[in-house]
Amino acid sequence: MPEEAAESYAETNDDIMIVQEIELIHESGGASIALKKGNDELTEYINEIIDELLEQGLIEKWKAEAKALSDQEIKKNN
Repeated sequence: MPEEAAESYAETNDDIMIVQEIELIHESGGASIALKKGNDELTEYINEIIDELLEQGLIEKWKAEAKALSDQEIKKNN
């Protein structure tokens, strides 16, 4: 998200703050989902779906497909 949009969003939402100059490293590269604090039912539901996707191998499949598409675009643009 561009910095201006993030700052505007943080200004209008008291429960959000901007943290700069922090680097989060995860070996998988990762992705994230933001949920309102205290929304335990939705958090549990999303975690169940993620577990199912992992068990079915779909996340790895989608990552491989995304990489293949990315590689195609890189080759096409070089």
